[in-house]
Amino acid sequence: MIQVAKKELAAALQQAARIAGTNSKQHVAETALLLTVEPHGLTLTAHRDMHLRLRVNATPQLGMDGRKVVVPAALTAQLVTNCAANTVELAFEKDLMRISSGGSSVTVNTADEHMDHFNRQTPVGGTVIALAATDLAAAINGTVYAASTAAFQAVFRGQLITGDTDGMRIVASDGYRVAIADLPTPTPQPIKAIIHATHTRELARMIAGTSDVTLQINATHATIRTADQKLTLTMPLMDGDFPDYRRVLPDTDSSITLPAADLRESLTRVSVMADKNANNRCTITHTEDRIIVQADGDYGSGRDTIQVDDWTGEPPQIAVNSRFMLEALAVMTGTLTLHCAGSTRPFTMTSDAPGLRGVLVTLRP
Repeated sequence: MIQVAKKELAAALQQAARIAGTNSKQHVAETALLLTVEPHGLTLTAHRDMHLRLRVNATPQLGMDGRKVVVPAALTAQLVTNCAANTVELAFEKDLMRISSGGSSVTVNTADEHMDHFNRQTPVGGTVIALAATDLAAAINGTVYAASTAAFQAVFRGQLITGDTDGMRIVASDGYRVAIADLPTPTPQPIKAIIHATHTRELARMIAGTSDVTLQINATHATIRTADQKLTLTMPLMDGDFPDYRRVLPDTDSSITLPAADLRESLTRVSVMADKNANNRCTITHTEDRIIVQADGDYGSGRDTIQVDDWTGEPPQIAVNSRFMLEALAVMTGTLTLHCAGSTRPFTMTSDAPGLRGVLVTLRP
């Protein structure tokens, strides 16, 4: 029998269940996870598109080291989450695992015949970068909104990670917008990798609340490890070349500066009236000491005015996809600056969020 804190085990099982998923057309083991008793306690392993190893502190009885069982991931997570007591006891019996907590007990049939599915070697070699988990998560979350969700867009569905002695950069683009996050962390050798946005989102979620991590990138995989060695997540790299996003970065000649929250709230109000069949079109017009945000649709129009007292040059009227712009504004904090290059050229957004830039293509006048 092995004793483990319910809260810690339930959180780890939920993470593993997200990797495993709930259905598979190929292999039942893809929706399962492997539990292994080790000297430190318990290790959870899930393998599908990504390979996850999670270590959970636990107290095993003597002689249990090395015991393994394969159980359904989502079901086991739900059963442990529903346990009434703060401590859970796991007992590995023939062809089943018993989960006991307080006065309740339930048995789960095991699928130990699929144990070989989890025998995957962690990739070796490549470049290893040490960085703060909060910085990496912020860079991913600050750019992933621009990644495409359309299957036909191939590498646009991923995030590009590059690095050299000057620092790291994470980029996402769907062809209509670009999101860039610059990190000051240098890399010992140049790196260039594309990781599917579904995987980077899960990575950012898993390292939230941790301190330092290492990112290892080789020719085929990227592996993240937490400093306490409790989490190891391996993700495959995407094939293909990421388009040269730098070609759309504009040379700007005017700017408008205002609180990011003011523009976000104004655009949220006005965009309700935008025509969804016309790319959610809204216009932003600078006049004297204010900007006017306007949208017209089949049911009427919306108009909002924001007072501004900081601008350079002669900012043009720009037409934007309000949905795209709101997604970019969601990661902007504090003071926002719109860097403009003409009414038909892309424009750039920066704010107090360190290292983040958003570039949006304007709609035709």
